[in-house]
Amino acid sequence: MASTSDLAELEMAFAKDPSGGAFVPLTQAYLAQGRFMEAMVVCKKGIKTQPGNVEGRLLLARVYGEQGKVPKALEELRALLAQHPTVAAAHLQLGVMLDKSGKGDEAVESFKEALRNDRNLADATAALKAKGIDWSPGPSPEELAAAEAARKAEEERVAEEARKQAEAEAARQAEEARKAGEAQRAAAAAKNRSMGAAIQQPRGAQSGPVSAPVFPSMADPAFASTSGAYGMFSGPVPVAAQGRRLGPGFTFGLAALLLLVIVAVVFILKSHRDTQDKITFHLKAAQRFLASDTTGGHKASNKELEEALKLDDGQPLALAQHALSLSILANQRGEKELDQAAQDATKKAMKHASEQPGSVAAEMIWLRQAGKGEDALAIAKKLNSDDTALPISVRIQVGRTYAALKRVQDMIKVADSLREVPDPGAQAFVGECYRRVGDQNRARAALDNAMKNEIDHDPSRALRALVILEADDTVHFNVAIDDLNTLKELGKDAVGTKQRGYAYLGLAVMGQRLGRAEAENKRELEAARAALRTDAEIPQFEAKQALEAGEFQRAIASAEAAIAIDPVRLQPYLQIVEAASRSRQWSKADEALGRAAGVFGDNLDLGLAKAARLRDEEKYDEAAASLNTLKGKFDVAEVYRDLGKVYMRAGDLPKAVDVLKEAAKKVGTRAPSVQANVYTWLGRAYADGDEHESAVEVYSQAVAATSDHASTYYFLGVSMAALKKDGAAREAFDKYLRADPNGTYAEKARQRRGAL
Repeated sequence: MASTSDLAELEMAFAKDPSGGAFVPLTQAYLAQGRFMEAMVVCKKGIKTQPGNVEGRLLLARVYGEQGKVPKALEELRALLAQHPTVAAAHLQLGVMLDKSGKGDEAVESFKEALRNDRNLADATAALKAKGIDWSPGPSPEELAAAEAARKAEEERVAEEARKQAEAEAARQAEEARKAGEAQRAAAAAKNRSMGAAIQQPRGAQSGPVSAPVFPSMADPAFASTSGAYGMFSGPVPVAAQGRRLGPGFTFGLAALLLLVIVAVVFILKSHRDTQDKITFHLKAAQRFLASDTTGGHKASNKELEEALKLDDGQPLALAQHALSLSILANQRGEKELDQAAQDATKKAMKHASEQPGSVAAEMIWLRQAGKGEDALAIAKKLNSDDTALPISVRIQVGRTYAALKRVQDMIKVADSLREVPDPGAQAFVGECYRRVGDQNRARAALDNAMKNEIDHDPSRALRALVILEADDTVHFNVAIDDLNTLKELGKDAVGTKQRGYAYLGLAVMGQRLGRAEAENKRELEAARAALRTDAEIPQFEAKQALEAGEFQRAIASAEAAIAIDPVRLQPYLQIVEAASRSRQWSKADEALGRAAGVFGDNLDLGLAKAARLRDEEKYDEAAASLNTLKGKFDVAEVYRDLGKVYMRAGDLPKAVDVLKEAAKKVGTRAPSVQANVYTWLGRAYADGDEHESAVEVYSQAVAATSDHASTYYFLGVSMAALKKDGAAREAFDKYLRADPNGTYAEKARQRRGAL
């Protein structure tokens, strides 16, 4: 803590020059003494003169936090991070503030982001460990670069050793050949000498009629021709004249041949090395493209892999990755024209590189497509019997195979094992799994993580938009609109056919919701049908639109069509329950609940749907009992909220208010949209009891949680009108209509506003 004299000096320095650096230590000194108001005034003045002072802005957020103004602290930190997204201390402080506001899941993400920007930030590590999370951001870019450099150096060292060994071996063989040649020449010379001694005798020493042999002259052309031919190309030939061996070229033939062999060996080794370097270059480039898991990335990767396979059509890694990339494009991105090429590549990969994870993952895709899910699992088990220890590419296909086999718990187990993997493809799969079982909050978190890892990841962007629309999450409609327009603008080379179809579908649904021209919505929907064909998304969103229009039989038929295509999606079952309940087809609703339970088991959303069905039939006691049982399994805000809704329908407002207050206490760890929804229902309960002042106060908490929850403004307008605050009521109704012009309460909002 600063002494009185130190504080006086700091105050004097700040008074003399507010634009200097004194405001930071002075603010810190005031904070240490608990003088929060002075700290805030000084810090604001300092920041006004130095708007780029990051330390000062962090201090201001801290001041707000110490004052208990958590929303203001959050606002300041988010604004700071928008300008300086890599400041680890800001992410850490944001996590602390989010934790204080009860947003535990978001706090965890902020702590992780702090460590991503500063892996030595001990406070962030401690904050995660306090929540029972032992997490590391993985190696730094510098560490990755060092590891890559070390790997490359090792490759070069091994290659250089191989080259030296090849040269040494060639030299050894040449030396041995030289010695063998010398020995052969020595033996030949000795033989020639002995032959000469035996044949040539001194003149006059002859006796008897025997005449001396006559040798051809060296000038004889026939001799020259013969000696040249045999001496140069056929080794030693015993030809002599006047006691001397002729044909000196015969000793050069073997050495020349050996030299040619050595040169050929060195040339072959160098060519092989150059080829391997080219293959390595293409494989590395392919890996870089594959890491993004975007449609464009897979297409670019395939070009590199095809170049590698031209150099060596049996290269195992290239075969495996090529098969997997083609299979993903054909099967998961909707590029149907690649089906045959993908299947052919997969067959070749399984023949020559069956031990490669990419080969196994590609084969699993096609086995699952053929309805052979158990066979697909069997080949994965050959790599590892533990699903959670399999390579990421294979593990994702194992999870999808479990979904195809309706083994939901096994699917979720695989998804949970991939939650912390910083891979966009893995995170997209996790989001897909959670969406299947109705856990929209976790689905959104995973898809957001995928986008953090790869901003252009078209599967995650498309799925995130659909999750927002499916949940009718008006808070994030702007995110969905941005995702859909981005997908549409990126074009077919960067976005899969399936993902582009999802974009058209989403734009059609959103356009209808926001009042766009019907002809334009129809064009988008037709484009979606052409791209998606038999995809389950089409009938599922048709069921949603039919429900909103009150066409219950059409809604049921469309939802059944979605289930027929893909039975492991909770949402269509819930659509049938809602449509059947609203049309009082109780047995139809119960039958859908039973079928869903057979697939998904104990499930929060299924439990809430069951209670809502009982509430709609006015079986309030049974609905309350069902929710109280559900609390034992899922002690979360949504269960208390729905219990409060049951009591409201039953007319027991005091009990409804009590239960909704409990929901409000538990909502801190849920998503902002859920928080706003819970506070809005509590406000509605107060308003139903004519306690509009209390209702307005609670609605303000809903707006603090998120200013984008449209229905809050409608009910706020109702209470403001009841309190005779017509100006505030008009403003609230206008905000609702701007956010959701064709929403559930749109017509009532227009009528009420017109009556003010």
